[in-house]
Amino acid sequence: VYFSALNMFRYESSQPITIEGRASKQPLTAAEFWQTIANMNCDLSHEWEVARVEEGLTTAATQLAKQLSELDLASHPFVMSEQFASLKDRPFHPLAKEKRGLREADYQVYQAELNQSFPLM
Repeated sequence: VYFSALNMFRYESSQPITIEGRASKQPLTAAEFWQTIANMNCDLSHEWEVARVEEGLTTAATQLAKQLSELDLASHPFVMSEQFASLKDRPFHPLAKEKRGLREADYQVYQAELNQSFPLM
């Protein structure tokens, strides 16, 4: 795990992260992993907006799980590839899309990756 200029933390390895003494063999969720990093760096965690990042991770994981469960790339391959890129926070764009701020109902209506139609006013 290292500090990057665009993202607070990046994990670069093909090996899973393990925590010595942890009873469960289940993988950590993104929010649990973040909390572990924050707990390991208590002296700095007040600068990291721990709750805000955890909220964003939880929201992103929930939205991604729902979107992937409904994804059908068989029709409209270009549109679907753009929607899939949106699901992955547009990996070739310099900044990820903000995941917080919309109510769940608004997210379902207005986000591009869900392919909903709505009027422009």
